[in-house]
Amino acid sequence: MLKKPDFKRACLIIAAVFVLTAFSACTHKTEDPANDTTATPTQQATGVTSSPTPDTADTGTPTPAGSATPTPTDVQEPTDEPLPTLMETDPDDDDSSSVAGSDLKPTAGPDDTPAAPTPTKAPVDVPETDEQRTSDWQETFLVWIPEFTGGIYHGFSAEETFDRAHFAGVDPEDVLAYIAELEAAGFVNGAKSDSHASRIAYSALNADNWAVEVDYGEGQLTVGSGYYPDDRGSEERLEHIWTVTALADLPRFTAGTFASDGETSDGSAYHAIIRDVAEDDVRAYTVLLAEAGYTVDADEGDADGFIWYSAENADGGFCDLTYYDGILKIEGGR
Repeated sequence: MLKKPDFKRACLIIAAVFVLTAFSACTHKTEDPANDTTATPTQQATGVTSSPTPDTADTGTPTPAGSATPTPTDVQEPTDEPLPTLMETDPDDDDSSSVAGSDLKPTAGPDDTPAAPTPTKAPVDVPETDEQRTSDWQETFLVWIPEFTGGIYHGFSAEETFDRAHFAGVDPEDVLAYIAELEAAGFVNGAKSDSHASRIAYSALNADNWAVEVDYGEGQLTVGSGYYPDDRGSEERLEHIWTVTALADLPRFTAGTFASDGETSDGSAYHAIIRDVAEDDVRAYTVLLAEAGYTVDADEGDADGFIWYSAENADGGFCDLTYYDGILKIEGGR
């Protein structure tokens, strides 16, 4: 049985507990949950500050509890300065590139097709210009005949009293038209012409015994102009050809009439042109060449009025024989 003092103490303790309980319940009923800054378990785990749910009746932006009002920053006024880039320097100011040349690719065209590279001008391979042709025509024996203006001029060659101009890429129609010009200029005396297969040939004299020769085949044209020496066909001249020049190693050809002769620029070969030659005389001469030892790598033919024979001997000497329409060219040398 409790004593009176103990009974009073127990009653006081019970009364205190009752008062504290009632006060705590009253406090929880009046506290605004919006002001509760206690973090949710998820926010405690992630460290993210809770965001209050905005009140639909309030048009203002709520400020989270316990956070300071941010200080507004100054807005930078627009300037004309360029925007900063991630590169330290402007690539347009740098002449170098970090991209290898093999990695560069042409820019695509408007239709997404690769842009073609800028074509380079191909080098022009013309041995002589038209100006050079005119200059040579005025400074050689060619001055006495009309200038041939077709094809591509390949310079001239000089053979004592005869000069010859050489052309490539010539059409046969231009050759026939040029022969008509020669005839109109008076080159009709003793004229000889030929048009066989792809070959065109013409030769004639004018009233002053000035000669012209035209030889065309497969796009190549040679035009010659000059005169025949007064001693042509003379015994002295023929003796010189067959004893002193490179033709001295060949058997002497005695038929026909001597027309002209000439030597190559390096002096390694000499030729003679003989007119009024019969085909049988040429065939007999090819036999003499073979008997003289010109049988190495021989090339010969006899067809449609053409006769040719070329060969070498054991010492490296050569002969080259071509004949057509009464005209024979004999060339020899080493």
